[in-house]
This record gives sequence, structure tokens and C-alpha cells, in this order.
Amino acid sequence: MRRSSPGLDPSLALSAWSEATTARADPWTHYACELVTPLYGGGVRSAEVDHTMPIRASGIRGQLRFWWRIVAGPFASPEAMFERETAIWGGVGASSPSASQVAVRVDRVSGLKIEPAFVYQTNPNKPGEYKTMPKEADWVESYALFPARGDLTADKHTIKTAPHRLALAGLGFRLHLKLDARLSAQQRQEVMTALRWWASFGGV
Repeated sequence: MRRSSPGLDPSLALSAWSEATTARADPWTHYACELVTPLYGGGVRSAEVDHTMPIRASGIRGQLRFWWRIVAGPFASPEAMFERETAIWGGVGASSPSASQVAVRVDRVSGLKIEPAFVYQTNPNKPGEYKTMPKEADWVESYALFPARGDLTADKHTIKTAPHRLALAGLGFRLHLKLDARLSAQQRQEVMTALRWWASFGGV
């Protein structure tokens, strides 16, 4: 049986639903996710999609931590924020390092399709040269993906940097989240709110 995750708008950056389980049977909460916008980057190299691991659990945990800072504030001071943050997400404190109380896993990645966002075309009026502006793919909003256009040499005869390749919308994966039993009810609520905000407004 599946139930919709509360507070998620399926028209926004990521749609997800939870596969209902009981804490006694399974300490993890499972979310089937699908991207509804292209994925720019996401790999170990900047602006490059990783073919073997396009969605990284470590990246999602870092994004959840970012959204937690927004949903859990305002804070009385930077020190207060750091104390509350490390209690949930871990870090190196004044006395000793602490582990994250939020575990994240990703599996069942499917539907990965990677295509260039732009294509340079030859200039019919100037043989041997490319047009200055590449043509965007029909699924691209060019104003939002200017850095993905690549670059030509000064004489426009050679593609200096190829247009970046993006993962198309429709990429699916399963997200698993486990909260440590030592977290308080308030801390757990903050993490789940951060998850909803990430899914609705942040994405991967």
C-alpha cells in the first residue's frame, strides 16, 4: 500500500511518495522518486553526469542539511545553529566529532538518458566557422542553462568546450531515509520538513 507524502506538489521539481512500512519491520522510510526537470551535473566531476551513479546519497544528505538550516531557523546565534545542526547531521565539534543521525541510501536508478543540451551548427554564410550561439535542445530553457552552452575558439573554427550533457527528465530512483532513534520528536519533524522542502523546491 502506498500513501502520498504530505505537503509535496507533484508539479514541482521532484515527485515522491512513501511506501508505507512500520518502524518495527523496517527502520527505513522508502521514497520512489522521479525527476521532472533535467539533471545538470551530479557526478564527481563538475557539470558532468555520472553514468554509473547519477544520484548520490551523500549529495542528497548535504542538500537536506542545507534545507534544514532554512526550515529550522531563525537561530539565536551561529553557535546555537552549529550545536543544533551537528546534533542531527554530525560534524566536528569543539570536543570531538559526531556522526550524522540521518542515514541516506539510493538505489534502483532507472531511465537514465544523457543528451547534450546544445549543438553548435556551422555558419552557412561563413564556411569553416560555427555559429556563435549553439542551438538548444527542445527540452532546454536556454536562459537557465547558459553555462551548459560550451565555447568556441576565438576564430570560431573549433569547438573549444563541448556543450554539456544533461540527464533528461524521467530519471527514477528510490530514496531510503533512516532517522536515529535518539533524535527527539522536534528533530525528526525538522528533518522531515527539510525533506519536503528539498523535494518541492530543491531537488537534486
